[in-house]
Amino acid sequence: MKNLLSILLALTVIGFTSCEENGNGDGNSENDTLLISMGSGYQNNIYYNLSSGDSETVISNNWDIAFFTDIMSSTIVINDGSGVKLYTWPLGDNTAWDQTISLDDLNLDNYLYNSDTTWELGAFERNALGHPDYGWGTYSMSTHNLTGDSIFIIQLVDESFKKLIIQKKASADNVYHFKYADLDGSNEKEVIMDLNNFANKNFGYYSLVDGTEVNREPATSDWDLLFTTYVAEIPSGGGNITPYIVTGVLSNTGVSVEEIQGNPANVTLADTTGFGEAINIIGHEWKDFNMTTFQYELSPDVSWFVKAKTGGIYHIQFTDFEGSATGNIKVLIEKVQ
Repeated sequence: MKNLLSILLALTVIGFTSCEENGNGDGNSENDTLLISMGSGYQNNIYYNLSSGDSETVISNNWDIAFFTDIMSSTIVINDGSGVKLYTWPLGDNTAWDQTISLDDLNLDNYLYNSDTTWELGAFERNALGHPDYGWGTYSMSTHNLTGDSIFIIQLVDESFKKLIIQKKASADNVYHFKYADLDGSNEKEVIMDLNNFANKNFGYYSLVDGTEVNREPATSDWDLLFTTYVAEIPSGGGNITPYIVTGVLSNTGVSVEEIQGNPANVTLADTTGFGEAINIIGHEWKDFNMTTFQYELSPDVSWFVKAKTGGIYHIQFTDFEGSATGNIKVLIEKVQ
């Protein structure tokens, strides 16, 4: 779903996964068991193309923030699946940039995180009040730019803290301006992030630790499913939820999914009633951790039909999950249309 701005404004590849084929060897044309290896501690993200059977593996923790590349978007996400956390500075707006910031003034349990249902709601937009307020900045009817008005504190993948302001999005140029520094103001760095450098990707990534842009994502047209870690809202009793890092599968833009209950060996396309576009329909709940055996157990009566970006439909079922020791996941994939 586009944010309101759309209404107002007209990799490093480090490896490949392998397939253990149980069909005729023609990619996903018959019936394949796919072995996904995210590595120990889920150190890798795996982008997978259902129609070709190709995958790309990239290090999960080589970035801190990323910008959705659509020229009409204001979405900025954080690497929450690798432990990045975002906080709103409560004692001043962007005019307070020069003051020293203390973590004692923050509630470290009250942090911002990305949506797990859409790529287009990032942690930086959690405080949005509706047009023209987009959480990190406000929209100008005259220039069509967004101007930052908030100071954020961000905990990075290396667990250090920085203060940060998104200064501006020059909307017509699709260029972001932002700056960040240590909490005492030292080591300040100003960045111009040109998203035209990532034109065929969903996001342009940046490492605040290394001070560099990161071109890590395959082209949007080249993947359907992402095996990754991300923050989900877990019920914690009394109607409360707790944000928690989980391991699961998110779908790409343009991919739709339907979850099917029942013996996966017996379900067919006739059992579908409606595909959805939420990116977490597969998600993480296909497994549970048994506190008695200290082993993961798979849900035996659930599977998914997935409409790939190429238009084919695939039936998928998880058959094994080894946990963080190896990060290995086995998925049975069958093309059904």
